Amino acid sequence: MHKIEFSNLVNKLVEQSGLNKTELAEKASLSRTSFYKLLKGDIAEAKLSTLINVSNALGVPPLELLRPYLKHLSSTSSLGASALDLDTGFISDVTYPDNAIVYTGQLFDKIWSVKNQGTKPWKGLYLECQDKPHQLNGLSISLNPVIQKIAIPEVLPGEKALISVSFKAPELPTTVISSWKATYEDGTLVFPNKKPLYCMVKVISL
Repeated sequence: MHKIEFSNLVNKLVEQSGLNKTELAEKASLSRTSFYKLLKGDIAEAKLSTLINVSNALGVPPLELLRPYLKHLSSTSSLGASALDLDTGFISDVTYPDNAIVYTGQLFDKIWSVKNQGTKPWKGLYLECQDKPHQLNGLSISLNPVIQKIAIPEVLPGEKALISVSFKAPELPTTVISSWKATYEDGTLVFPNKKPLYCMVKVISL
């Protein structure tokens, strides 16, 4: 999706919400500058959690904004110098697909299926959480990983692998997302232009 199309979509949703832009920015916990960038379609640097907050403020399902965002990342991604031999591909959500329901405080394991699409084996790589914690009235409203950084098993070219992350759901009902990217041991991104693996769930009360 072109940035103009995304801008038109967000502005249409803003108009339908009946709220002014300042109110929506505050409701989404964004500065007015950041919110106005989204209104102009500048999503290249936006985080998944930001779009979740904006969709909640607008009262629309998160996927309404996430689908064009992820499409944008796919259309603009390119192979970096280090990715000429190292490459990755997402296959499926093995557990907890988008909008799966979990309960407040629940511990659960998210599993992704991925494939080594490069010509070199994956060695010494990690999957690292890219989130910033969020709180409301002293309570976490973020997905909390048990471990922030996990080792990716060695995977030969052409092979598939299952990668699992354990999460604890927040204590308040919400729709929440956590994004993860492959890194080297020092935290440098392996595939900086690839879209992240992410876990998005609906948290409800028991």
